[in-house]
Amino acid sequence: MSTYFELDKQLQGRCRESRKLQNNTYAKRRYSGRIAIQLHATDILTFHSDGQIDVNTGGWNTVTTHSRMNAYLPGPWRVGGHRGSTLLYKMEPQAWKPVAVISRSLTIEADNTVKGGDSVKGLFETIRLEDNRRKSLRNRLKYWVEKARAHQPGKLTIAQIAQEENSQIRSAKIAAYGMERYFLESGAETVQTDGEYSLVRIKLDQWTDMTALKMACPSTGAAYVCPVEPRTQTIDQALDFMFNVKDYRQQLVAES
Repeated sequence: MSTYFELDKQLQGRCRESRKLQNNTYAKRRYSGRIAIQLHATDILTFHSDGQIDVNTGGWNTVTTHSRMNAYLPGPWRVGGHRGSTLLYKMEPQAWKPVAVISRSLTIEADNTVKGGDSVKGLFETIRLEDNRRKSLRNRLKYWVEKARAHQPGKLTIAQIAQEENSQIRSAKIAAYGMERYFLESGAETVQTDGEYSLVRIKLDQWTDMTALKMACPSTGAAYVCPVEPRTQTIDQALDFMFNVKDYRQQLVAES
């Protein structure tokens, strides 16, 4: 806990301009007579002679930053982390009350009012909405994983799968619908055809493709689909991937 005048007493003699306080932490005189607490290259606290204090995380919302700030902030102030953000707290009167979010910096005026910073209420509301969104995604994923395990797509359609934005839920929906059925009914692009083999691809979204080897039985005409590595470009590569053997088809021909 420090004030401008306490720090000024420490900055005397040969340490008039700078004094080491802790590891990587220095008290330093700045222009206009201000005194800063510097952690690494960031002035995390700047004390003015009139009692004003500038608080600045520099974007470093770390345990060390909070610890150094709390070591030199005078009462009734302290800082703490909350879900990746730094909050300024004030003791009122029996508990610490969050008064502002330090997005990067704010100012504690001499009369103990706070200037700058973001709304604590806004941060908590953002966190609440994000928690609800994640909970909804978890519940939806759990529902479709259970449907996939039971092979019960219900009234699920190709269009509903295509509209799903979450990749994990979309994969669970495809599994519930049936991988072979999905490839056969979704209008997959044919990359290559060779006899009873076809390499087919479906673009799931802007970044994701699904690739599979479609095999038709010569006698019954039944079609079977086996997913392969998405970057597969040829039927030979797909067969090598399926059987984990290099040049599988050439070896099969040689053996026969």
